[in-house]
Amino acid sequence: MQGTKKCPKCQEILCVSFFQKNKSAKDGLQYHCKACRKEIDSRPEHRAQHRKRYHTQKDQYRDDTYKRKYGITLEEYNKMLADQNNVCAICGLFCTTKRNLAVDHDHDTGEVRGLLCSNCNRGLGHFQDKVNNLEKAIEYLKKYEKERKFGD
Repeated sequence: MQGTKKCPKCQEILCVSFFQKNKSAKDGLQYHCKACRKEIDSRPEHRAQHRKRYHTQKDQYRDDTYKRKYGITLEEYNKMLADQNNVCAICGLFCTTKRNLAVDHDHDTGEVRGLLCSNCNRGLGHFQDKVNNLEKAIEYLKKYEKERKFGD
């Protein structure tokens, strides 16, 4: 019966594709099927409980997230932020959104490189973290910058 799992809420025996992944679960899957999980998550009392927990323990929530995703603590994040003078490591500007600077990391090794504003972080992502792609983009911009100067 491998490849199936029983949802305790709806009591259905379903293909494992009906369950979301969960790294911390023994079988690597969510406890409830996607449909039941969606129903549970949409309940007002569940949403209020999550919101209350998030807002009362925001620092703990961020610390847990940073540890899980990047292997650093909130304290290490704050030290990196202070070392960067609270600005983006690429453009040197303060974050203009109400969000925190993003943790930039190497997707192959998981190594944390620095903290970036959302624009710079998305930019690296769109160029797939490839130096060659960025160099080509720089050459492209320089080419048209020269043409613009001479066209004036």
